[in-house]
Amino acid sequence: MRKNLRRCSIAELGQALRTGRLSCVALVESVLSNIKAQNPYHKAFILILEDRALKEAMKAQAELDNGLDRGPLHGIPYAVKGIFEVEGVANTAGMDYSFEHIALSDAASITLLKEAGAVLVGITNTSPLAATILGINHVFGTPHNPWKSAAYIPGGSSSGAAVAVSAGMVPFALGSDTGGSIRVPASLCGVVGFKPTKGWLSTKGVWPLAPSLDTIGLIGRTVEDVKMVYSCLHNKNTGNGSLKNDAQIHKTAQQKPVNHDIRIGCCSTIFLDDTEPEVITALEKSIKILSNLVFTEPILAALKPRVSTIEIPAIRALRKMMKETSFIASEAYPLHQRIIEDPNIDWVLNWLQSAAKHSKEDTLNIKKQYRKIAKQLSLSQYDLEILVVPATPIPATLLADCDAPTPHAQLSAIYSRNTLMANLAGWCSISVPCGLTKDGLPIGLMLCADAQNEALLISVAAAFEQASGYQSMVPSTKTYLTSGNTFQ
Repeated sequence: MRKNLRRCSIAELGQALRTGRLSCVALVESVLSNIKAQNPYHKAFILILEDRALKEAMKAQAELDNGLDRGPLHGIPYAVKGIFEVEGVANTAGMDYSFEHIALSDAASITLLKEAGAVLVGITNTSPLAATILGINHVFGTPHNPWKSAAYIPGGSSSGAAVAVSAGMVPFALGSDTGGSIRVPASLCGVVGFKPTKGWLSTKGVWPLAPSLDTIGLIGRTVEDVKMVYSCLHNKNTGNGSLKNDAQIHKTAQQKPVNHDIRIGCCSTIFLDDTEPEVITALEKSIKILSNLVFTEPILAALKPRVSTIEIPAIRALRKMMKETSFIASEAYPLHQRIIEDPNIDWVLNWLQSAAKHSKEDTLNIKKQYRKIAKQLSLSQYDLEILVVPATPIPATLLADCDAPTPHAQLSAIYSRNTLMANLAGWCSISVPCGLTKDGLPIGLMLCADAQNEALLISVAAAFEQASGYQSMVPSTKTYLTSGNTFQ
């Protein structure tokens, strides 16, 4: 049976590379060819790194031929969001702005992936300054959501990364998430988006937006793919760009022991307000699946899920603060004042100007207020390990319906509401596909866990994915090219 490269998991690609059914160079050449064919339509990439990719692929293959295997990512192609430093390349952060900044070295995460043998093939499109949630970009073009022939928003700000993975252009991509910038596009494009605990992956060499919330994360086709990449990055990284020693790796990489049923809560406080009926229906079906999960991992095999509906009163206070002031804008404005105040800057960034009136003292007070509420939002306080809510209250919207200041602002508040609350609460979280609307648009389920509980979060997400069968979903429109290179 022949396999299409664009539908293969990282593990399947790795096995083909190790058995000689596929070479690293042939794989990368196929990926590059596919990107070139699709990108004029999808606008997922702003730069294809062909020379670098082929050079890294040839090195990866030579190492395999000589018996050096760097691990599961050896020879696997990937992309990075356009805010990561790539040596010798201008970091534009999604803008056409009059500044010159050529990266002198790779971002920390890219360096680690290079050491793992992964092959960087390109830089993906992003919302300007990585600061908007719908994915609109008037400079490089708004990436096309692969699930529709008409122009629907991809979500942002890791828009190109989500589109590239959803359209089968790369197996995985690095992104960033400050208020939902990985999970929202993953949800709207029908792929997996993972935001680990703040600081768990290094932000060194990544354009900042709001440093107190900025988080590096991953977009992949399946939970297992995301887990594989995250394990590589986390097990080698302290979060500040330096490498861990063996004792640190042993301490942080292990699954926290759970000796009771896994308590999963669906929170109806705020998270379900103004949510479209089809999303509610998908959530209800997901809860039934979660209630009957069977865990195959030895450490969880004897455990059962216990699902309940709960209220979290502190969420209302957090939502009230979100409406009154913006944590992100208060941090971003001092960092990027020159850009934000430029009269020629794209109007999608106008919301950041709201923080112009904040003094340093105001900004500190805003942070203190948010942190005070966040202390009340540990899931363990509510007898929970996992919280499940819709990743977004509504599926993707037509681009034409939000490409103007007023609807853009209104819809941005809707799309970012659930994901941003997870950032402010300090939870790690992941969005996984949980169904389609009658119009064929993906719906995402967001699972959250307390900080540093990634292992259990990923385990539950993987079990849900396998039980639901949604990991096999691919766009059915002509925008998803099913042809392409295959291997036996």
